[in-house]
Amino acid sequence: MKKYILSCLLVIYISFGFCQDNETRLFSISDHCGGFGGVSFNLFDGVHLGIMGEGAALIRNFYVGGYGYSSEMGNYTSSLTGKSYKLENSEGGLMFGAISNTNALLALFSEVKIGFGKAVARATLSDNVYEEYQKSIYSVSPKIGVSILPVQFIQIRLYAAYRFSSKMDFNNIIIPAQNAYVFGIGLFLGAF
Repeated sequence: MKKYILSCLLVIYISFGFCQDNETRLFSISDHCGGFGGVSFNLFDGVHLGIMGEGAALIRNFYVGGYGYSSEMGNYTSSLTGKSYKLENSEGGLMFGAISNTNALLALFSEVKIGFGKAVARATLSDNVYEEYQKSIYSVSPKIGVSILPVQFIQIRLYAAYRFSSKMDFNNIIIPAQNAYVFGIGLFLGAF
């Protein structure tokens, strides 16, 4: 699978190198500063949907910024009590990235997100009565993707990432680390 993906990326790179003129090629060093912000929709582990807000300052081909998101991670059962707990995860943090060409219609980008937040496990006991546990978590998410710049101030991103996170233990509700593949699409506005 890795060989197939690398082969596809190589073919795309070569074809963009031949198809683009000198001003809009796939890789080009930018000489301006800008910024962007927007929203992305993420699919965690194939079933969990998360909505993320992101913003960054763009300096040449590199950017630094922040993000925040929240998602529902599913239901888990306590081995001690047998109760079912709904897990919600929210976090925010820093992101660091690079883009191959800020002005091209199509460009490659990569970034890494370092996040901190909390996870909440909640069981409904009766109407308006809940049993709840909280745990601090951290995560690291490397990402790679393709950006599409249909007009100068709008960018669409398609990407894949892998999320490494800490293990959660809520009073005998042991939840393995939420390490998972993440796929997403984002819409960003700004000066690219």
